[in-house]
Amino acid sequence: MGIYYFDNLIDRDFRNLLNEMGKAVEAQGKTIQDLVAEGQLTVEQYAELLEIINGMIKKGEVTVYDIDKNKGKFDETYLTDELLQQIAGNAPIHSVPAEDSITINQIAFTKKSSNLYDDETRIDGYYLGTDGTLIANEELVTSSFISSNSLQSYFVKKARRILYYDSDKTVIGYDPDLNAKFDYVFTTPDNTSYIRLSWAYSDLPSSPQQLNAGTVELPYEPYYKLIDRRYVEKQEITSDDIPDGAINPHKTSFMKPGKNIFDKENIIKGYYVNYTNGNLVESASYNTSEDIEVIQFNNYVPNISIRMLAFFDGGNNYISGNQFLNPGDIINAPENAKYLKVSFNAGDEEYLQIEEGTTVTAYEPFGYYIDNLLINNSSGDNRVKVLLPPTIYGVTGMENNIYFQNIVNVKDTLLDFNVEGSEGKHMSKKWTDTPTNPSNSNLIISANKDFKVLASTTVNLVVKEPLGTGSTNLLVIGDSTVNAGGLTQRILDNFADDPVTMTLLGTRGDAPNLHEGRGGWTVERYRTDDMYDGVVNPFYNPSVMDFDFSYYASNQGYSVVNNVMFVLGINDTFNSFSDVEVDTKIDNILTSYDFLIQSIHTFDPNVRVGVSITIPPNASQDAFGNAYGNNQTQWRYKRNNAIWIERIIEHFKNKEAQNIYLVPMNHNIDTENNIADGVHPNTNGYNQMGDSTYFWLKSFDS
Repeated sequence: MGIYYFDNLIDRDFRNLLNEMGKAVEAQGKTIQDLVAEGQLTVEQYAELLEIINGMIKKGEVTVYDIDKNKGKFDETYLTDELLQQIAGNAPIHSVPAEDSITINQIAFTKKSSNLYDDETRIDGYYLGTDGTLIANEELVTSSFISSNSLQSYFVKKARRILYYDSDKTVIGYDPDLNAKFDYVFTTPDNTSYIRLSWAYSDLPSSPQQLNAGTVELPYEPYYKLIDRRYVEKQEITSDDIPDGAINPHKTSFMKPGKNIFDKENIIKGYYVNYTNGNLVESASYNTSEDIEVIQFNNYVPNISIRMLAFFDGGNNYISGNQFLNPGDIINAPENAKYLKVSFNAGDEEYLQIEEGTTVTAYEPFGYYIDNLLINNSSGDNRVKVLLPPTIYGVTGMENNIYFQNIVNVKDTLLDFNVEGSEGKHMSKKWTDTPTNPSNSNLIISANKDFKVLASTTVNLVVKEPLGTGSTNLLVIGDSTVNAGGLTQRILDNFADDPVTMTLLGTRGDAPNLHEGRGGWTVERYRTDDMYDGVVNPFYNPSVMDFDFSYYASNQGYSVVNNVMFVLGINDTFNSFSDVEVDTKIDNILTSYDFLIQSIHTFDPNVRVGVSITIPPNASQDAFGNAYGNNQTQWRYKRNNAIWIERIIEHFKNKEAQNIYLVPMNHNIDTENNIADGVHPNTNGYNQMGDSTYFWLKSFDS
């Protein structure tokens, strides 16, 4: 009989005892066999003895219940499959996990994205059969298994197949709608532990896939799983831990981007972007921007021509494009647009501005603001602005000027200017032109310092011949610069040899030089005062206690009024001594201005209303000292005037369709020689104001 020795199934002492017993049995067996050989034990007796021994312990009848488990040890071969699964799962045993055996999916304290779909695990070129089989199709894509709950509603951005699986990843059902579906809500059946999705690449290609719990689409975010910061020990961060340049302006709360989203320092030279596919194509004639961040559905507008553009999503996938955009054309960012590339003529990067909105404003370099101070990639004074309206006017045979000091908000001696255009001459202190032919062209005027463009604007120069027929009239409403009569007299003088007959309207002045000028008056005073400083306000209707143009016209017998021009702003802003103060005043002034214009258009919507851009002050502080003592300084009022001009240009520009026009007087007056005191022109100054008015009026004749 064979002897069975015991191994590590039981502990050592008990094992040794059993082995010793086995040896004893073996010894006795040999002794019994010797007895049979010597004839002392018959064969029958030997067989009977073996039967008795085998009956005591039969093979296969020893179980764990026959063993004292407190003295025994068991390896995994003696455990049931169920117990082994429990140990592999949630059994509370004290074991050391194998290296790399625990993943983030097995951690209970993770922070997860609302989007349950992980694009990194998708299977390209396959779709799901209703039995869960993957079927090859290069136009389709399938997700991996996505953990889910049973009887739970989910929103999916796009899907053609939705399958449900139990905890063993066995298919238990599928959504009955096997067609393409978008922004779809479904509910998982009972016992669902996983979901899988299939859809086509052509299904909403510009929209990333999203699956989130609930019945509404949550804001998109890419899939992630992170360890919640509550479970991570906080570590002190010092300046040494942050590399130089690691924090960009987007990560700060105190820096705000300027309006120009194009950065001329980040361009791809010698390439243009193909507007049909977003690829870069080599061409020495063009340069292209790096990615410009945009917001989907928002409007953007360029100040100069764009050759081509293309939009991309957050993964830099091409969405759509366009070509041949003119200055002022609207660029609308499509759904899911995150980045924009624009291509332009090489060299135009020095003047290109792309800003949010639908109208072009004065050029501003790319940069960020800190407490209203613009920080950009250029050196020098970065608060410079060029203050001109979108359109300026001229007449053949008459001198027209743009004095550089008048159109910036700092001293022109701090800057170098550049004028690009086919018309006129660039002189040391001004651009000047006495055109011989009518024209319609653009001027690009930039302010520079240390060979860097600090500010730039593009204006449309419209030059007309003094043509036309018939007659027209004009009512000028204003302050002391109108009351002096020099401005309106110059208008009459210019029309003396003009084929169009001009009649000035008004209750003040001496016919034919009539007007409605009043010294010290403001926009708001024309609304609120029936009389000021002994001078009656003929526009004030006591029954409504406000400006009423119909009331005025009726009293004066004016059945037809062709043109009205306001010349105001000096008294409105003169006595302000901080930017905040003047800005606050301007808010109210513009509200009143709108009311005055609306009252005129209530009388007749066809009346052309001109809002003159207020002339700047004398360039000399001595003139201010002689006129006002210590009550106001030239630099402070110049600042007020610049803020005012910027605001009225922004408020009234591009409203010609409403018969509202900006009359650009500010650029065409010599503030060094033609201002008599601080703010009032001399005869030559009034002549320049009158010429600017004449240029505007003649722009309507052909």
